[in-house]
Amino acid sequence: MRCFSRKPSEAEMARLLELTAGQQNPQESLEDIFWSMLNSREFLFNH
Repeated sequence: MRCFSRKPSEAEMARLLELTAGQQNPQESLEDIFWSMLNSREFLFNH
């Protein structure tokens, strides 16, 4: 919601859960994903 001003699609949510599953430090993984979203084209064009 913070990056794209919309809820993630089911495919996006599944991919997020897949990427963070089994990580020793899930917060670090989520921080990396957040930064990649901030640098995405969708964020740049919407904001």
